[in-house]
Amino acid sequence: MKVINNLFDSFFNESVIDELRTADFTLALDPPPEGKSDSGFVHSSLQGGNVNSLLSAKLNAYAELILKKIVRLNPDLRNYFPQRYVWNYYNKSSSGTYHPDSLEPDHISIVYYLNTCDGGTFIEDKFIESKEGRAVIFNSDVSHCGIGPTEHNARYVLNIVLVKDNQ
Repeated sequence: MKVINNLFDSFFNESVIDELRTADFTLALDPPPEGKSDSGFVHSSLQGGNVNSLLSAKLNAYAELILKKIVRLNPDLRNYFPQRYVWNYYNKSSSGTYHPDSLEPDHISIVYYLNTCDGGTFIEDKFIESKEGRAVIFNSDVSHCGIGPTEHNARYVLNIVLVKDNQ
């Protein structure tokens, strides 16, 4: 697992959040943990190479900027390409459940935090605080869990899944 801080500034992150406020989020399908009413909300702007709307194309442009900067700082990711961009929204009643993003070999996950709040992500048993501009990189088969905020109103995250180009 690798953590990168201060990837983008507040203006950039707030611009992404403004776009997300118009996105069609759906309720995450995972069962919520006990004491929570939902597992958060998702908007998938890229799934297996398919883009489903004009808004998704705009969100994908932001996701690609985030990914390009991460790759520039981590050249070992140059042989990977995006398989999935999923935007997550959690409120005070949301919390995820432990899951891997993929059990396939040669897959990498990235969690990018768009805002600072008291939520975060458990990656195995390590808690990563939701701090604006922070990215966390880890193998996609590692079990992790998004945690919604308790004091703040919202937590916005981009989850990227990369697959290695083995050609």
